[in-house]
Amino acid sequence: MTSDERGNLASPAHRDRSLHPHPACRDGEVSHARVDTIEVRLALRCLLGHCPDRWPLELYWDAASGTNDIGRAQGCTAAFNGIVRQQRLAGVQVDTVVETVSPPPAG
Repeated sequence: MTSDERGNLASPAHRDRSLHPHPACRDGEVSHARVDTIEVRLALRCLLGHCPDRWPLELYWDAASGTNDIGRAQGCTAAFNGIVRQQRLAGVQVDTVVETVSPPPAG
């Protein structure tokens, strides 16, 4: 452990987070990057027709653009739980894994 400019202890992994521009960090690190990306927006848009209520999707998007790491994590987690609840109320089995089946070869 080393100390930063303010004298706070900082691990090398903590100092190097700015070197990882992608939200998915290496070696199991937790990302502190904002998650209001085009991909997340598309995923929320795809879920729009499958959620009886729109509020968890809006809450997720609002939380995803937050600047406070802890607030963003709490908001996204709460909204995610709301999305899962909406999916379950709509009859979707969110805990099952869907496997795609390839069509048989032509010929």
